[in-house]
Amino acid sequence: MADPSQWNPNSVNETLLYRGRDAHLRLEECQMKAKDNRFYRMFADEAAAKASVYDYLDGKTFLASRKELLAALRELKAMPAPNGEAFDREKFVQSRLLEIDNLLREFRVAQQSN
Repeated sequence: MADPSQWNPNSVNETLLYRGRDAHLRLEECQMKAKDNRFYRMFADEAAAKASVYDYLDGKTFLASRKELLAALRELKAMPAPNGEAFDREKFVQSRLLEIDNLLREFRVAQQSN
């Protein structure tokens, strides 16, 4: 985002969409490589966790304000992780929570710089 002190819902949505697409591409790549390399299973779980977070955020009305986005992220953190095809469910859940925490921190910091 260009200026973190100014809230621009369209810019925030574009940023989150880009991150989601990136996570899905990474997931696809890691899933293919995981067939031959077990280390990619961990990377696939991390990418799947990120993709699930960004899929949830995609185009939601709570992007209208920073306060609403932060509240939605806190709600998402409290929700059970979705079931999916994770290689390691615990790693998936941990990665999901880490990504949510990173987003909370990112958008809180931007809010505090106002």
